[in-house]
Amino acid sequence: MKFDIPSTLAKNIENKFQYAVLQGNTGDSIVRHLWTEQPRLDEVEYHPDNNKIHKRLNKLIFVEGKIKVTYQWEDDEGITQDDVNQWKSLMESNNAEQQFIVCTETDNSISYELEYPNVLNDWTPISISWELKCNRASIEIMQDNTNIFCILNNSVDVKLKSIDILAGETKELNQACYVYFSQNCEITKEGSDIVHTIPKQSLKKLKNQKRIIKNVADTTATLIMIYE
Repeated sequence: MKFDIPSTLAKNIENKFQYAVLQGNTGDSIVRHLWTEQPRLDEVEYHPDNNKIHKRLNKLIFVEGKIKVTYQWEDDEGITQDDVNQWKSLMESNNAEQQFIVCTETDNSISYELEYPNVLNDWTPISISWELKCNRASIEIMQDNTNIFCILNNSVDVKLKSIDILAGETKELNQACYVYFSQNCEITKEGSDIVHTIPKQSLKKLKNQKRIIKNVADTTATLIMIYE
């Protein structure tokens, strides 16, 4: 596994999970050479109709910038065009950013490029949740200051959702969870006048109380919910 995207943050949260924010520039990349290099292989979940497609084992959420994701395989890995077509269909049906993706295919590879579009108006699970079972896969940074939120490992099975809040706008949250803030935000409890300022690139634990979150930055804020 080749990993050359720098990490700007890496923190352990209450011994439940570790997270990092990867901030890369054009040309930085993560490259997997063997399928078995992935973590948590004992938890792999295959598609019920196709053992060449499985649920993603990594917990990454693209936050800002532009990326290119590529899957490559050799003939002896047994991936067919039908497998590729089924994977594309799954990606298209579960991806709020699909209309912004530029996809490129060759005989033994498929890649997609995406510039983060800020289109998640509601709390949304990881959009591209299925992967092709091939040895070689990569994420390449296509734009400077591209950010990727990453759960490094966890002792509990945490789940992720994300939402985009435009500058000056608000969203509600009523769930016990941790929230990562990509930009400066303010939080108030329902019925309270007390305002808590949350700095950019920070993570806060929230209790099961209704809260109003306002983006006070001059650019779109992406929030990531981490919960059990």
